[in-house]
Amino acid sequence: MTSARRPGDWLPYLLLTLAACFWGLNGIIAKIAVAGVSPAALAFLSWCVGIAVLAPFALPRLKRHWRLIARRWWVFAALGVLGMTANQAFFVALSLTTAINAQLIGATIPAAIIVMALVLYRETPTWRALAGMAIAFLGVAVVVVRGDPAVFAVLGANSGDLVMIISVLAWACYTVVLRHVPAPIPPVGALWLFGVSGTVFNALVLATQGIALGALTIDRETVLMIAYVAVFPAVLGFLFYNEGVRLAGATIAGQFMYLSPIITAVLAVLILGEDFRPYHVVGMATIFGGVYLASTRPSAPPRPASRRLR
Repeated sequence: MTSARRPGDWLPYLLLTLAACFWGLNGIIAKIAVAGVSPAALAFLSWCVGIAVLAPFALPRLKRHWRLIARRWWVFAALGVLGMTANQAFFVALSLTTAINAQLIGATIPAAIIVMALVLYRETPTWRALAGMAIAFLGVAVVVVRGDPAVFAVLGANSGDLVMIISVLAWACYTVVLRHVPAPIPPVGALWLFGVSGTVFNALVLATQGIALGALTIDRETVLMIAYVAVFPAVLGFLFYNEGVRLAGATIAGQFMYLSPIITAVLAVLILGEDFRPYHVVGMATIFGGVYLASTRPSAPPRPASRRLR
């Protein structure tokens, strides 16, 4: 008989699903935000709030590890920059390319993670991961083009697509390099260190662009958007995703990135009043089927009952 699945076995999948939900809503909010706030300013301000929120929880847990942090500072600096580069490039891409192009390119993240893990660590994906990835990508494509294959014929490349590719590569590298975080560092502490490193990077980007934060128009909607991006996609989204990668591995965690586009589409129906179409159902079923196939392992066949010798 096979052993029963323990409740804790579902924890990484729950965390990764919640992260996808936070980032799915972020897709709607970010598109609205970039109309009034520059991507660099939005990333900088949201992470300033994020590290302030994390500080009371992170700093007490880091007290005993400062020597270790000093020895491995490059790990936290690199991951902070990679995470912030992916985040900021995503916002920039939304202001330069179409939503269809951005979502289709973003849907290649799981494939990019598999390739990055293969190149850097010689990790060979299973056939289930590859098949699930292909099926889920098909589901994303169905939703993004709204069930009309003719849309592919009129898609055109632009500078925003290149920025989106940079975002995909940075996120894939961030995901597979997370394994280098020293085990004694608590997750909330590691995320705070990533946030500090990334905020310094964002400040440098702001300086090179000559953006003055004092010139920004900060109204109620902008404050609410910054607060949401800081608490949910930034703090909780990264925290849940990082822990999901640690528990389930980079390849499986990457498959859950497919959930964000369908969550964005569903939220657009609920929040923006868009119509719910049959292609939503087809896309959702295909995505969930692909993610399930990629993230589960075949159960071991039952052992034959031993016969008592007479």
